[in-house]
Amino acid sequence: MKYNFIKNKICIFLIAIFSIAIINFNYANNVEKNIINVEVLDNGDAIIKQDWIGTFTSGTENYIPIRTGDIGIENLSVSISHNNNSYIGYKFVDNWNVNWDFDYKKNKCGIVKTSNGVELCFGISEYGNNKYHIEYLVTDFVKSYKDLDGFNFMFVNSGLNTTPTDVEVYINFPKKVNYNNCRVWGFGFNGEAKVQENGHIVAFTNSPIRENNYVTIMSSLEKGIVRSPKYKVAKSFNDVKNEAFEGSDYGYDKLDFTFILMILIFILTFGLSVYAVIQEIINKIKIKKLYKECEYYRDAPNNSNLFASHSLLLDFNVTGHKENNIIAAVMMKLINDKCLEPLTETQTGFFGIEKKQTSLKIVKEPEDTNLLEFYNILINASGEDKILQSKELEKYATSHYELVDKTIKNMAAIGRSQLSKIHCYKKIGTTKLKYLTDTGIKELKEVFGLRKFLNDFSLISEREIEEIAIWDMYMIYASLFGIAKKVLDRLKKLYPENIVKFEQYDNNINICNTYYASIWTNSVAQQMSRNARQIRRTAGYGGSVSLGGGGGFSGGGVGGGSR
Repeated sequence: MKYNFIKNKICIFLIAIFSIAIINFNYANNVEKNIINVEVLDNGDAIIKQDWIGTFTSGTENYIPIRTGDIGIENLSVSISHNNNSYIGYKFVDNWNVNWDFDYKKNKCGIVKTSNGVELCFGISEYGNNKYHIEYLVTDFVKSYKDLDGFNFMFVNSGLNTTPTDVEVYINFPKKVNYNNCRVWGFGFNGEAKVQENGHIVAFTNSPIRENNYVTIMSSLEKGIVRSPKYKVAKSFNDVKNEAFEGSDYGYDKLDFTFILMILIFILTFGLSVYAVIQEIINKIKIKKLYKECEYYRDAPNNSNLFASHSLLLDFNVTGHKENNIIAAVMMKLINDKCLEPLTETQTGFFGIEKKQTSLKIVKEPEDTNLLEFYNILINASGEDKILQSKELEKYATSHYELVDKTIKNMAAIGRSQLSKIHCYKKIGTTKLKYLTDTGIKELKEVFGLRKFLNDFSLISEREIEEIAIWDMYMIYASLFGIAKKVLDRLKKLYPENIVKFEQYDNNINICNTYYASIWTNSVAQQMSRNARQIRRTAGYGGSVSLGGGGGFSGGGVGGGSR
């Protein structure tokens, strides 16, 4: 009996797991793109047109849940294009039943009433590559508030079982809008929302929608853009905005609070601050003394760990080392390791003037896994042809400045972590010599010693250093130290017979400088203007949207997709 009981329990468990697997498989439909066009009418209603483009392999219908507390839904129409054939219109059916079978739902659509609103339902009709055009009227989309008109509407629900990879939303009004008469905010997804120069609002995703994402757009409009909205609300639009901002990253409070807190801390700890400054000066003097006393070091320091050397130079900086130097060094290493191949093209411009254009061919992944994060930035910036131009990198760095900035900072963090593993710190994250162990002092002396050696290279008789591998290593670290041009000029004087090799180094240095300038200049510029952008986006001048917030919205809801 006991055996049979256990056996039955195991069977039930396996059946449950199998059922879950079937359910998960059953809704493996994929919507590659959801394009939403909104035409706002003069009475505040809006015609919404959604175009779903994707692959559908299971289920009997697609559906869109919509809350109807302060809006209405009318005039649903649907059509399908299967395998890029012409569109076939659906028949609207009253009293839609979600339990109808696949064949009965074919080329039909309907509306199901729920406790929160409605579900717009339409048959999948054909398995395979489909395009669905869904159109419906939303009454009272734009509402009239005491001060402004506006809306806060969820276009894509959270909790979808068929999430779209890309979403684009275009909102047109009876009159053209601009930032003088319209403001816009977005919530729930990684992307942007803004007012376009052609007079409408556009929002789009920058990464695939996940189950916990949603697409909510909020906009304020000056009176008169929509002539006569029917729905009157006895509160200001600012109340709507404040509710939507809860849980979002919009707002000035954080910036103001940080500023005030900094002032208070400065006032309350003035004495400690002065003491800390004095201690820092003393520490700098000790570091300079250590640098002067260091003997020349001729090998790759820190066991050839480039990031460790970078982090030591940043933390114990007496040589003007900058955070961006690591970019040029990493690029030089990738070139030397044959992961990147410099290409030079001669182009003829106006008046027959020839101009050289350099680019980098992405060849292979680096063996050093620490370099993969930066290498992937180069791959993503290069596009499908895997040929990277500086303008491509500049464009990518501008639009992904947070990722680039994080990657650069990670390089130093990785270096500190690896130094910590060999017990270099008495206190992790230190910039004071007294918190370095004997091992830490030794590692610091190595990187100081190599920099000192390369900086004084022409003063030393080093004729025996003719191995190309050593020169390659020197050029990587000279790039890290920010003295690559200086070292190369001295190599040319010491070894004039190797001019061909030096021309290659010269070309590589120029490429590295060009490309790291494309990354760093744009990344820093974006970072410096981040607070300004935060103020502008909070004020509704467009930009990146907030992953959270958006409460108090109309329409939308939770769930939807395929079933």
